[in-house]
Amino acid sequence: MVAKGFQQTVGLDYDETFNLVVKSSTVRIVLSIAVHLNWEVRQLNINNALLNDNLKENVFMHQPEGYIDSTKPGHICKLNKAIYGLKQAPRAWYDKLRDILLRWGFQNTKSDSSLFVLRENDHIILLLIYVDDREQQ
Repeated sequence: MVAKGFQQTVGLDYDETFNLVVKSSTVRIVLSIAVHLNWEVRQLNINNALLNDNLKENVFMHQPEGYIDSTKPGHICKLNKAIYGLKQAPRAWYDKLRDILLRWGFQNTKSDSSLFVLRENDHIILLLIYVDDREQQ
């Protein structure tokens, strides 16, 4: 199920949009450091990531095709959680992830909001975050 975000209205359905895209210069720098220091590099894809946060705004949508209640076909749905297609879904997910990472001791860099750093003893973790919801639409 994907929302028709193009029908959302600023100030009514959402206040701001945000799409987290890591800067290409950040990727080049992190990969250069990893190669130079022979660090291990890993990649992780989080499926359905944007479905994990509650909405702050009231968002309504028509009943999705195939799931229309035959006794109430004119009713609409109030969304409690973000779904793909909503303009605020990437921001909601990023805010939740950022809060968790900060609680775990990561620092969010000022130069790139997608780069998080954790330093403990003689270990360092550089975490790059990228939100891409295109494959779900």
